[in-house]
Amino acid sequence: MEMTKFKPYMPYILLLLLGLAISGFFYFQLESKLHTQKPTTVKIVVPAKDIPAHKEITTADIKLKEVPQEMGTEDIAKTPESVLGFYADTTLYAELPIKLNRIIKDKNILNRDIVAINIDYVRSAAAKPGDIVDVYFIKAEAANWTAVSSEKVASDVIVISIEDADGNKLEKGKSKTAVAVLAVSPSFTEKVVPGAVKDNARYVLAVKNRPQEIQQSQPALQEGN
Repeated sequence: MEMTKFKPYMPYILLLLLGLAISGFFYFQLESKLHTQKPTTVKIVVPAKDIPAHKEITTADIKLKEVPQEMGTEDIAKTPESVLGFYADTTLYAELPIKLNRIIKDKNILNRDIVAINIDYVRSAAAKPGDIVDVYFIKAEAANWTAVSSEKVASDVIVISIEDADGNKLEKGKSKTAVAVLAVSPSFTEKVVPGAVKDNARYVLAVKNRPQEIQQSQPALQEGN
């Protein structure tokens, strides 16, 4: 009696059960594919550590990294050959893709001598890689080392790096001696090289501001002032 009551609905019930079975089958098939199918990746070149502006890129600076193909790799470096021997036009940060428009064959650097001098935080003027600086030599009286004057010995020098003996960046309040690696015009090299002498304390960097940087740092004038 009970079965007779549901008999008119049996075709619909069977269709519903069949639909659920088919849906379940395709669901498990899809899940299986998602778990077994590996995502498509490509290899790109990234900095192994931060690469400062104007530094020549070497094998020690880079490594290969796998990224999803969907990320898009048209304008980034994919092979070591595409970056080795080039110079960073701006700071390249570790693990991030290297955009091809951020590296250059910088003839300005290639035509310079790379010179290292001893420095400390105060005499470095807090310069950072990529800064343009002038280098001054402090003239002092031999008797008491009192500074009496200074002489500019190099202009428009590019700072490659400034690090202490442990490879750390100089920080305010720390008196560690450091080494400043500079890209110097050959005409100034002879006067800058003595700064490499141990315990040198006579060379000072003066960071140069470009006109647009000075303008941007000034508060905007209000009309009527």
